[in-house]
Amino acid sequence: MLAQNLTFDWTINLGHILTVLSAVAGGYAFMVALRNKLEDLSVRVLKTEEQLVELVKVLIAQGKHETRMDAFDHRFNLQGERLDNALRRLDAYVDRASR
Repeated sequence: MLAQNLTFDWTINLGHILTVLSAVAGGYAFMVALRNKLEDLSVRVLKTEEQLVELVKVLIAQGKHETRMDAFDHRFNLQGERLDNALRRLDAYVDRASR
Protein backbone atom coordinates (compact mmCIF):
# COMPACT_ATOMS: atom_id res chain seq x y z
CA MET A 1 0.00 0.00 0.00
CA LEU A 2 2.87 2.34 0.81
CA ALA A 3 4.77 1.43 -2.37
CA GLN A 4 1.86 2.52 -4.56
CA ASN A 5 1.91 6.08 -3.22
CA LEU A 6 5.69 6.45 -3.55
CA THR A 7 6.71 9.12 -6.06
CA PHE A 8 10.00 10.77 -6.91
CA ASP A 9 10.45 14.49 -7.39
CA TRP A 10 13.23 15.11 -9.92
CA THR A 11 13.47 18.81 -9.26
CA ILE A 12 16.69 20.28 -7.92
CA ASN A 13 16.56 23.19 -5.53
CA LEU A 14 19.18 25.39 -3.88
CA GLY A 15 19.34 23.18 -0.77
CA HIS A 16 20.37 20.18 -2.85
CA ILE A 17 23.07 22.17 -4.63
CA LEU A 18 24.40 23.57 -1.35
CA THR A 19 24.46 20.09 0.19
CA VAL A 20 26.43 18.65 -2.71
CA LEU A 21 28.83 21.62 -2.79
CA SER A 22 29.46 21.41 0.95
CA ALA A 23 30.13 17.68 0.71
CA VAL A 24 32.59 18.23 -2.15
CA ALA A 25 34.26 21.14 -0.33
CA GLY A 26 34.53 19.06 2.86
CA GLY A 27 36.06 16.16 0.95
CA TYR A 28 38.52 18.49 -0.76
CA ALA A 29 39.47 20.12 2.55
CA PHE A 30 40.00 16.66 4.05
CA MET A 31 42.26 15.64 1.16
CA VAL A 32 44.30 18.86 1.40
CA ALA A 33 44.71 18.44 5.16
CA LEU A 34 45.70 14.81 4.68
CA ARG A 35 48.25 15.76 1.99
CA ASN A 36 49.76 18.44 4.24
CA LYS A 37 50.01 16.01 7.14
CA LEU A 38 51.64 13.47 4.85
CA GLU A 39 54.18 16.02 3.60
CA ASP A 40 54.99 17.05 7.18
CA LEU A 41 55.38 13.42 8.14
CA SER A 42 57.69 12.72 5.21
CA VAL A 43 59.87 15.70 6.18
CA ARG A 44 60.06 14.40 9.76
CA VAL A 45 60.97 10.92 8.50
CA LEU A 46 63.74 12.36 6.30
CA LYS A 47 65.14 14.34 9.24
CA THR A 48 64.99 11.22 11.41
CA GLU A 49 66.82 9.23 8.74
CA GLU A 50 69.52 11.91 8.57
CA GLN A 51 69.89 11.82 12.35
CA LEU A 52 70.05 8.03 12.23
CA VAL A 53 72.85 8.19 9.66
CA GLU A 54 74.75 10.58 11.92
CA LEU A 55 74.16 8.27 14.89
CA VAL A 56 75.49 5.32 12.90
CA LYS A 57 78.62 7.35 12.07
CA VAL A 58 79.09 8.13 15.76
CA LEU A 59 78.64 4.48 16.71
CA ILE A 60 81.15 3.40 14.06
CA ALA A 61 83.63 5.99 15.33
CA GLN A 62 83.13 4.73 18.88
CA GLY A 63 83.74 1.17 17.73
CA LYS A 64 86.96 2.22 15.99
CA HIS A 65 88.02 4.14 19.07
CA GLU A 66 87.31 1.14 21.28
CA THR A 67 89.39 -1.05 18.99
CA ARG A 68 92.28 1.41 19.16
CA MET A 69 91.95 1.58 22.94
CA ASP A 70 92.01 -2.22 23.17
CA ALA A 71 95.16 -2.33 21.02
CA PHE A 72 96.76 0.39 23.16
CA ASP A 73 95.82 -1.50 26.34
CA HIS A 74 97.37 -4.67 24.92
CA ARG A 75 100.60 -2.85 23.98
CA PHE A 76 100.67 -1.19 27.39
CA ASN A 77 100.30 -4.54 29.14
CA LEU A 78 103.08 -6.04 27.00
CA GLN A 79 105.35 -3.14 27.92
CA GLY A 80 104.49 -3.68 31.59
CA GLU A 81 105.37 -7.37 31.30
CA ARG A 82 108.71 -6.46 29.69
CA LEU A 83 109.45 -4.05 32.54
CA ASP A 84 108.47 -6.67 35.12
CA ASN A 85 110.79 -9.22 33.46
CA ALA A 86 113.63 -6.68 33.34
CA LEU A 87 113.09 -5.88 37.04
CA ARG A 88 113.19 -9.58 37.93
CA ARG A 89 116.40 -10.04 35.98
CA LEU A 90 117.89 -6.96 37.67
CA ASP A 91 116.87 -8.27 41.12
CA ALA A 92 118.42 -11.64 40.30
CA TYR A 93 121.62 -9.94 39.12
CA VAL A 94 121.81 -7.80 42.27
CA ASP A 95 121.23 -10.89 44.46
CA ARG A 96 124.03 -12.79 42.71
CA ALA A 97 126.36 -9.82 42.84
CA SER A 98 125.80 -9.28 46.58
CA ARG A 99 126.74 -12.86 47.52
